[in-house]
Amino acid sequence: MVGIWNESYIITLIPFGLALCFLALLALDKLLLIIMFFTPLSLELSEIVPNMPFNMSLPTEPFIFLTMCMFFIKLLSERRFDKEVLKHPVTICIYVYLGWLSITCLTSEMPVVSLKYLLTRLWFISCFYFIVTQFVVNEKNIVKYIIAYVLGFTFVILYTLINHAPSYFSHDTSYRVMQPFFKDHTSYGAALALLIPAMIVVIKRTGKDFSIKFFNLLLLGLLCIALLFSYTRAAWAGILGVFALWTVLKLRIKIKTLIISALTAIILIAPFYNDIIYKMSKNTEVSSTNFLFHLKSVSNISSDDSNTERINRWKCALRMFADKPITGFGPGTYMFKYAPYQHSEDRTKISTNAADLGNAHSEYLGLLADAGLFGALSFIAILITVLITGFNLYNTTKDELTKETVLFLLLGLITYYLHAFLNDFLDMDKIASLFWGFIAIIVMLDIKNKHLSDEAHN
Repeated sequence: MVGIWNESYIITLIPFGLALCFLALLALDKLLLIIMFFTPLSLELSEIVPNMPFNMSLPTEPFIFLTMCMFFIKLLSERRFDKEVLKHPVTICIYVYLGWLSITCLTSEMPVVSLKYLLTRLWFISCFYFIVTQFVVNEKNIVKYIIAYVLGFTFVILYTLINHAPSYFSHDTSYRVMQPFFKDHTSYGAALALLIPAMIVVIKRTGKDFSIKFFNLLLLGLLCIALLFSYTRAAWAGILGVFALWTVLKLRIKIKTLIISALTAIILIAPFYNDIIYKMSKNTEVSSTNFLFHLKSVSNISSDDSNTERINRWKCALRMFADKPITGFGPGTYMFKYAPYQHSEDRTKISTNAADLGNAHSEYLGLLADAGLFGALSFIAILITVLITGFNLYNTTKDELTKETVLFLLLGLITYYLHAFLNDFLDMDKIASLFWGFIAIIVMLDIKNKHLSDEAHN
């Protein structure tokens, strides 16, 4: 009443804030599911209030920050947490990664930007990794975690398809039809690629109820249609890559055989490197509505603006790394610092000197420029450790449901591993919630499997 009387409507948010605090104290698992549902539906503050000096995703980032605070308060008051999670190799790699980011914040050329970057990583990892490991101790919550996101995402997909339909699903309009929920089609496609294998986990874990299975199959079909019309080449390539890997695993081809085959292919192709680059430079196929031509345009490094601008950004990242190979320029600073590193011959029609058109377009190269060699290596160490953990679990577990769950979550993660060569989205809650959440589920299933193995030996 006081708020309305004084036309200060922000006061009316206080009851909702208090309700969230009680929810965080008494039912953190419910709050986590609410976060997952609203994450794909979240809007950036800049969309609601333009020209703000800072930005965040609403309503999710305040929820995530609150969840992180509650996590640390409980940790300090109860002084206990699952020690096996804390000592797990994946967790140790995360400590190293966050530790190095903290060090490079101190040497950063833009400390405030770097601190915001570090805090974002910290609350994403606290919420979607540490808390999720405890949430999925009850394996029924694995389905709840994934399906909560998918249900929220369904509204975004329907909104996107309805917006896209008047242009007959043309390629030209595919870049912006998912706004304001997603910035562009690439992050939208990355989320779809992560979720498609994860929906197979949901289908396998929902029992034999026909109506539920049918509903989940409809959701999977909707995700596939959305991916097709997203025109996101990196996401398409990721799905094709994991399908090839799934085929290899099902055919039981040994990893040793794959490594030898890959090395042989590299040795055979290496002498023709210059010819291949020349051929790629002659490819003039650009992004288009024709799906085959659109996929073919991936290798066009001469006239496709999207590809040539990526190469420009990658070269800038490598030049920045050459200048500061140990500590980098500071976490999150690439977009503010890369402009002087552009060479005139690399610039494209969409190049800019303003920090307003994205980042390094590569998770790996972006970290090289921001946090130096050790920053990139610490992140890659997480990815490799997750793969080793997942495939060891896949090969050792005797529980078929665990085997299938781990396999498809790994395949979902690998789509992002591949996507990360071309884009970087882990600063977005929409991708971070899936990426770190899937890793948390794999870690907890690995710990459970070790318990079962120990009991069997005893």
